[in-house]
Amino acid sequence: MRTVTLLLLAATTTLYSQALPRLPVSYSYQATTQFFRPDPAILQVSRDRDRELIEFTIAPKGFNAQPSHKRILFDFAAHVAQLQDEAGCRSYRNALDAAPALLDPVNGSGVAELVSSHPQFLRSEMVNGLAARMVKAEGATIWLARDYDFPIRQVTPGAERDPWYVELDVRQLVLKAPLAARFAAPAACGEADPALPPLGQNHDDGWDDALRLQAQPLRLPLVYSLRLRDGDEVKQVDRNGQLEAVVIRKGKQSRRVAFDFLRHRVAVVDGEGCRETEYLPGVPPVYLDPISTEVVKSLLDQRIRVLRWEMLRGVRTRLVENRNTPGPVIDYYWLPEKYDFPLKYAFRLTEEPKRGLVTAWEIEQIQYAPPAAAAVEFPKGCVAVPGTVGGQFEGWDQFFEGKQ
Repeated sequence: MRTVTLLLLAATTTLYSQALPRLPVSYSYQATTQFFRPDPAILQVSRDRDRELIEFTIAPKGFNAQPSHKRILFDFAAHVAQLQDEAGCRSYRNALDAAPALLDPVNGSGVAELVSSHPQFLRSEMVNGLAARMVKAEGATIWLARDYDFPIRQVTPGAERDPWYVELDVRQLVLKAPLAARFAAPAACGEADPALPPLGQNHDDGWDDALRLQAQPLRLPLVYSLRLRDGDEVKQVDRNGQLEAVVIRKGKQSRRVAFDFLRHRVAVVDGEGCRETEYLPGVPPVYLDPISTEVVKSLLDQRIRVLRWEMLRGVRTRLVENRNTPGPVIDYYWLPEKYDFPLKYAFRLTEEPKRGLVTAWEIEQIQYAPPAAAAVEFPKGCVAVPGTVGGQFEGWDQFFEGKQ
């Protein structure tokens, strides 16, 4: 069987994808993973057929100021999952017959996707005392267990220089049933809400929200004044809760953009006059104001890490690196210690190493105090423009430039 599998991995993934993957039904192991980025996590997994316990701890390495520990108990036969964390215990209906691959890479829920990527067999070798088959798939190198079809290690390019690129590392794998006591149901967890759709009804939908992988909410101020330099533009941003105004100056030209998030209105005052329209997003476009949930959420969705602490204009910051940008670019952001937004953004072109860091924009001054009322006042007498700027800023460019 092993020879056949190696041949299929090396040459004919079409035949391999038609066969059932070889997966254990009872096991336990510990693993380190970068799948819960931006901070690393330690997984402790125990499974015996229809019951599975997954515990994971996210250590405070950068974004998370406090460690997060979660315990998830699955009963796949009863289609129930119970989650315990700092917020207490709660039950969910669960439509999946295996835990999401993010939580348990050994159960095989991600094998079909791996096979569809046509992995290339490289060689056989030992990994953490386990015999493994080394394959290349979609830019990652993966070690599959020799006698089963699940990954025990996964790395992305750069792992030979930096262990951060080891996205998965399974250790202490035991292929036998764990003690029954490991699957004891938690007390006072309650019943699952029948009004909520089961988690995983559409593959693994709903699990991200249920897990709330961030140990704490994003820390963003709602009252501030700042001056930002973006190339040959200077932006003055003033916000006081639900009112915000951005004045953009470029040479002798200026434009003022005012937001009333409570009334869902935006107005632009420039050489063409004053115009306003309906505005659905609860935050301004990121290129006008970097203190936005959209900025940090986009970072969290990508492969980022905190490099080190650095002083920037007298402020202690976390220097964050993002290598997931399309093209030969590495992005860098400086986030203040007390908040989760960037004070500065720079990039490095990998094809031009001698050029060094290029600063795209930087906040030169910032104060966390209420601005003057006139600074955030919404203009009166503007021409109402039909239409709406949508949830993903649809229609923004046309309205901003006065082309609607």
